[in-house]
Amino acid sequence: MQDRPESGKNKDDSNFRLRANDVNRWYRVPEVWLILVLIGSTMVGSLALVATAFEHRDDLVVAHRPIASPLPPSHAQRPADDATP
Repeated sequence: MQDRPESGKNKDDSNFRLRANDVNRWYRVPEVWLILVLIGSTMVGSLALVATAFEHRDDLVVAHRPIASPLPPSHAQRPADDATP
């Protein structure tokens, strides 16, 4: 293992420290760019889907026959007297 030169002994010592600090910059890490690209593509895709949904609206769906409901008839849900809301 090599010893690092003490400060002041070598002119390149300050350059070594700067280069060593540059290694840990966020923009030099490929995983960060992968995450940013994934987030960006998700946002672009979502906005494209929203734009397509507004551009091609669905027609109103009409049921031609009554649909069976698991709920009791609406008259059974009315209150016993008219004073109760």
